[in-house]
Amino acid sequence: MSINETIIKAVTPIVPVCVPDAYRPDAGETPAEVYCVFNYTESPDVFGDDEPQAIRYLIQLHLYLPLGQTPIRLKRQLRRAMLDAGLAVGDYTNASDLEGQHYVLECQALDLEVG
Repeated sequence: MSINETIIKAVTPIVPVCVPDAYRPDAGETPAEVYCVFNYTESPDVFGDDEPQAIRYLIQLHLYLPLGQTPIRLKRQLRRAMLDAGLAVGDYTNASDLEGQHYVLECQALDLEVG
């Protein structure tokens, strides 16, 4: 399973809209009030004989929701879902502004199937 599939499978039971890179509703579609977007960096890792034996993914899972909605339960559920999917989870960063709430969960994954 790809890293995109792993993240989407973990998140969508909690937040039904979860997409890589940017959320763009289809024309005529009502935008979701609560949604997730994710991005990641891929880095070679676990070197042997000067060759990477793994790829490390440094993931950012972005949770967006309206101002005034309590995020605690969703944040806990997402953290648990990412852990259950086999990812290491780190900090949540609050990147909210006057337009809405925005929380970023940092995660890591290691893929041992290189090339």
